[in-house]
Amino acid sequence: QKALTAIAEKDELTEWYDMFLYGTALLMAGQLVDAAEVLDTAISLQGDVSELWTQRAVVEQEQGHPETALRLLKVALELNPRSEIALLNVGYAYESLGRPGDARIAYSEYLRASSGKLAHVKPRRHVIEKLAATP
Repeated sequence: QKALTAIAEKDELTEWYDMFLYGTALLMAGQLVDAAEVLDTAISLQGDVSELWTQRAVVEQEQGHPETALRLLKVALELNPRSEIALLNVGYAYESLGRPGDARIAYSEYLRASSGKLAHVKPRRHVIEKLAATP
């Protein structure tokens, strides 16, 4: 907590990317309200960046609001229809809502979009195993 506060005070976040990184750190630290505020500010500065909308959706998902997460992810996908991370999180949100058919479709779209990308090897394996385990 102290380290995160020191980073924000020292650097006086003014760029959307710095806010994205700080918001992500807050999210990872479980400080969801603060993460939401920082990411909302970043979106107000640079609302055409799909990664910001996706990360903001992750905060909502972590707070137990999958419906809100889906709305934010739709914005992210309007900005970048092939965003692997947004597609993956759409699957998670549908799964949270008890909509396995929609989750399966989103996961399949994620697998297509992330095919051949090394950064997605581990999440792809998890999704493939998840799809294989469900009828």
